[in-house]
Amino acid sequence: MWGLLIILAGSPMPQPVTWHTTHDACHQQAAVELLHAATTRREVLHVECRSYVLPRTRPITSAAVRR
Repeated sequence: MWGLLIILAGSPMPQPVTWHTTHDACHQQAAVELLHAATTRREVLHVECRSYVLPRTRPITSAAVRR
C-alpha cells in the first residue's frame, strides 16, 4: 500500500493519509491535491508518497466468533 501525506501551510494538523494500491495511483492523487491547493491558493509545505507494509489480518472464522 502507498500512503499519501500532504501538509498545507497554516493547517494545525496534516490532512489524513490517503491510501492507494499503486505508486502511480498515489502520485496521481498527489497531482490532483496539488492542483486543488493551487486553485484555492493554499501553500503546500510537504507532499509524500510512501510505501507501507500493512499487517495482515486473519479472517474471522465461525470458531473465533463462538469463543
